[in-house]
Amino acid sequence: MVKTVFFGEFECFGPGANYTNRVSYGKQLSQAEAAPYMDISYINGQQWLPPRPRQKTIDTQTSSRPISI
Repeated sequence: MVKTVFFGEFECFGPGANYTNRVSYGKQLSQAEAAPYMDISYINGQQWLPPRPRQKTIDTQTSSRPISI
């Protein structure tokens, strides 16, 4: 059998993240293994993907914490 599909996951979480019933050839990737897939410049994402949320810190007298805007 020739394998022509790669199925990898990295830091998946939430209700559908249980990988125990995934395909047998699936792989849980380390950060180093996932790194080449994190750069989406090869699909010209800046032209059609919405910008990522920025982190902004709001200072109050009681606390200071980052929030997504």
